[in-house]
Amino acid sequence: MNDIYEPGFMSFIFRRHNFAIEFFRYNLIKMKVIHITGNLIAQKRKHNHNFKNNHNYKKMKTLFLTLALLFASHQMYAENRDHNSTVIADFAQGYDAQEIPAQQGPQPVNLPKWSLETSLTFPAARIYMLKASVRVSESSELGFGPAFQNWKNKDESPLGQANAYTLLLSYRHYFWRNFHVELELWPAYNHFKSFVDGKTYKGLELWVEYKLGYKANLTNNLYINIQPGLANGLWLQNKWPDSKDETYFDFVKNSLVFVPQVLVGWTF
Repeated sequence: MNDIYEPGFMSFIFRRHNFAIEFFRYNLIKMKVIHITGNLIAQKRKHNHNFKNNHNYKKMKTLFLTLALLFASHQMYAENRDHNSTVIADFAQGYDAQEIPAQQGPQPVNLPKWSLETSLTFPAARIYMLKASVRVSESSELGFGPAFQNWKNKDESPLGQANAYTLLLSYRHYFWRNFHVELELWPAYNHFKSFVDGKTYKGLELWVEYKLGYKANLTNNLYINIQPGLANGLWLQNKWPDSKDETYFDFVKNSLVFVPQVLVGWTF
């Protein structure tokens, strides 16, 4: 029995005891690190994607996808109908390719000079706009018009309601057929009602949208324009409570959002 009190045996017992304590401490620290890291990732995702969880934004995105599917179906039907009509007409008239007179050089394209368009998706987010565009060349248009932003956020930043009287300014460039890119500025005078401190922040502001779109003619004058894009803030004269502590880079980055835009227009 005295053998159990020998130094070698007691040293073995102490080593096993210390190993168990260190193993327990290691796992405890590991669990704390995982918990803290998970919380930081969750907070970051919530901060970066808070606008995407907005109820109005979800409605606007759903409407955008629905209209895009309807548009694609219409285009497929129209192309198939035009192809069948051409085949039938050629067969009925005894089409002879050798009888077609050769065209003398490129024919001038008579394009409508003016157009009016409004958004089908923005009203879901309580944004209303009407824009007039004038064609300044065969591939370029300049646009301008009024808009009113009345969006409201109760659960996500920025917490508050906008009352922004806005002037739209845009440049659109057609790079292939009806595919185009567009840069659109949204200078506005906003009475932003903050839900953080209950105050109203009045001031000028500037937002921008970058869009890639395709315009499809439904009739000779009526068209639909699908323009998914990105938007972000550029400047606030009177910063809201949510953005007062942000640097300019953080303000631009955190305000960046996908815009599911569908427009309907009329040319004349």
